[in-house]
Amino acid sequence: MTRIALYLGGLGAALAALYVWVAGISAELTPITQGRLRGAQVEAGERTPDGTPQDRQMKLPAITYLGQAGTLKEVTLTLDIDDFLSADDMSVPGERRPPAKGILVTQAINGMDVYLNGVWIGGYPRSTAQDRYVWYRPLRVSLPRRLLNADGPNVVTLEISTLNPKLVLASIYVGRIAEVVRAQRIISFVGTSSLDGIALFSLIVALFMLGGWLASPREKMLALAFWTALSLAALLWLVSCTYLPAAYYKHWQWGIYVLSTLVACLISSFVFSAIQEPPGRRWYALAGLTIAGTAVLYPALGDGAQEFMSRYWIPLAIVAVYHRACYRLVIYVARHKEAVPSILLVQCLMFLASGIYDYWTVSELVARPPQDSRWWLAHVLDEPVILTHLTVPLLLAAMSMALLKRFHANALSTQQANVTLRETLLARERELAVHYRKQQEAEHLSSVRMERDRIHRDLHDSIGSRLVTMLFAVRNGTPDTSSLERDLTTTIADIRRILAATPNRETRSLQDILFSYCSALEDTLASTGFSVEYTLESGEEVSLLGDAALHILLIVEETVANAVKCPRAGGVSIRLQLLDSSLILLIDCAFDKDAASGPAATEKGVSLGRGLENMRHRAEVLGADYEFRISEAGSSTTLFMPLVAGSPPRGVRTNAPDDLSPPGQAVRPFCLLAGPHGSTRRCAHCLLSWPCRAIHWLPRARMAPAGQTPPDDTP
Repeated sequence: MTRIALYLGGLGAALAALYVWVAGISAELTPITQGRLRGAQVEAGERTPDGTPQDRQMKLPAITYLGQAGTLKEVTLTLDIDDFLSADDMSVPGERRPPAKGILVTQAINGMDVYLNGVWIGGYPRSTAQDRYVWYRPLRVSLPRRLLNADGPNVVTLEISTLNPKLVLASIYVGRIAEVVRAQRIISFVGTSSLDGIALFSLIVALFMLGGWLASPREKMLALAFWTALSLAALLWLVSCTYLPAAYYKHWQWGIYVLSTLVACLISSFVFSAIQEPPGRRWYALAGLTIAGTAVLYPALGDGAQEFMSRYWIPLAIVAVYHRACYRLVIYVARHKEAVPSILLVQCLMFLASGIYDYWTVSELVARPPQDSRWWLAHVLDEPVILTHLTVPLLLAAMSMALLKRFHANALSTQQANVTLRETLLARERELAVHYRKQQEAEHLSSVRMERDRIHRDLHDSIGSRLVTMLFAVRNGTPDTSSLERDLTTTIADIRRILAATPNRETRSLQDILFSYCSALEDTLASTGFSVEYTLESGEEVSLLGDAALHILLIVEETVANAVKCPRAGGVSIRLQLLDSSLILLIDCAFDKDAASGPAATEKGVSLGRGLENMRHRAEVLGADYEFRISEAGSSTTLFMPLVAGSPPRGVRTNAPDDLSPPGQAVRPFCLLAGPHGSTRRCAHCLLSWPCRAIHWLPRARMAPAGQTPPDDTP
């Protein structure tokens, strides 16, 4: 609504400024209000008893009926100009001075020859039986001093010929040469020069619309804009056509009528398309009937066709096809309060008003009262001057604005669709990459299980049977030393063979495992625009026994998988911190600020799927504390794991006895071996001896109950 108010306010200010400017453009010209008209067919029946034409005193401007269309009519207008001359306008013996005054005929429509005291002084070519001339432009004629009679009389004679049924005599002014030239140039620009320029402009716009239509054949608005601009260019060219062979006069008039109704139908169709509303079958039937009726009626009516078409059919036909489009456009503007449809509505109404004006004035149907005041620009409205072309650029500009609005909306929709598609593709690529890694891990686990089954089978079938045999031999007390040695040697060889076919056990530190995973993840997601950052403290190396490292790695993988599945995710950060007695793993996922808004923050402990439940279960198996948070900025995962006896995870306490702990003490699920660099110690869990700075952790889940022997993880 604000844009509409600003537009209407600006339009009102522009009209006010235009009115002030127009009011200031004037010329000191005196109108000639009386003239004597005579001719062979002036007002049929006005003749003297002997049959000669009768002179008739008439007021100017005037419209005079001359007879049927298509026949040549000639009339003469005599003007007495003694009352408009002074002694300074006459010639002085011995001096040669340019004319002081001149005559301005505001619209010499049918051509004209001008005589001063019987001497030809100017004019436009007149129509003949073979050639038809229609000028629609002003005629300026200077009054030479030597042709003026100081003692009078001074008479200006205008000879006019036309093929039209009516003769239009526009206003005629007398004034000084400078004033006559000023008024003549202004009228010529408004009625003629601008008409030719706007016709060319309409043709250029049509060519641009044609290019856009060929590029987007499905765009209906471009096709309508092209045909509208092309029809306007053709209509303006026909109207401004000065010369025409007399034989083609009816075809010329027929083309103007058909194009007028066609333009009205095309503009109405464009309006319906701009507001995205179907016109309906009734409107299409009315438009087709209007164009067909115009094409058929004018040739069928005969002599009275021109007056009937100009006075009744064309104005009513234009209003009939135009009113529904304007009515629906008014309703659309009232509902949506949009600026572009409002501008289009104003321009359509201006075009309609100017079109009706032109058909009722230029078609010689409205008599104009004589002007007794001096000439100024507003008098153009009282003359048979074509004004429709002045609204054509504004109408085409409004149509272009509607097209640009449609294209802008389509571009925004396409851009949003591209962004959504790109984000979806990136999310799918990240998800596929993570799924690929998980599939690799699953295949690895499957191969590990198969390898374990093979080892179990080999141990049971070969090693087990030999050991049972040797056991019975020892129990019987009659072992053959050489045979026992041979069996033991064979058994050791079989064990070595089985171990040689078994992959090495994981002995890397947790930092190495996470570094390898993060490096592979960074290489995998490098082409998707998903950033991977990782910070792993390189102080004490932490080696986890059993499946503890696998549990932590699976927690990391599941968290990263959940991150890359989110279309808003822009990257992930993995940090490993080592405190004096604990290990902290932080995984942060930052959301992209440019993406659409994501889910609201979720309180701690609320499950978002099976993934979080599984990770919490793994944390419980590890004896660690797991925490997950999500907010508008991103998500955060924290895993807190104590590494020193007596420091269980936050919220996790246990008093279960363990045979690895002294009786009466709390369970000690952790074993810390952190000697100084270079010292040599033996670890009871890994059975290795080396310069040790590692922290070995035995998961609480693998501890045996009191009174039982804990399982050994070493081969």
